Amino acid sequence: MRTLNILHLEDSPLDAELIEAHLSDGGLDCRLVRVQTSAEFTAALEQQAFDLILADYALPSFDGLTALKSRHMNAGMCRSCLSRERLARSWRSRR
Repeated sequence: MRTLNILHLEDSPLDAELIEAHLSDGGLDCRLVRVQTSAEFTAALEQQAFDLILADYALPSFDGLTALKSRHMNAGMCRSCLSRERLARSWRSRR
């Protein structure tokens, strides 16, 4: 199985770490490239191809849906069933 290249648009270091941990715990072989701004997002897409884009819905200067639309991409929206508090408890219990 090949490694998935994932572009992760996320401004929160904690959220990015939690996502990476959950993907790893789930056995997904992936390489995450994290970006935080519109400029970084655009640059990353111009530098390489990605199999999947995970985008935070609300960022300080723009949002994930706008980022995807700006690149003329189809966006499937997914809402997490876990609260940040539950994710944090899960992360702390792993350590």
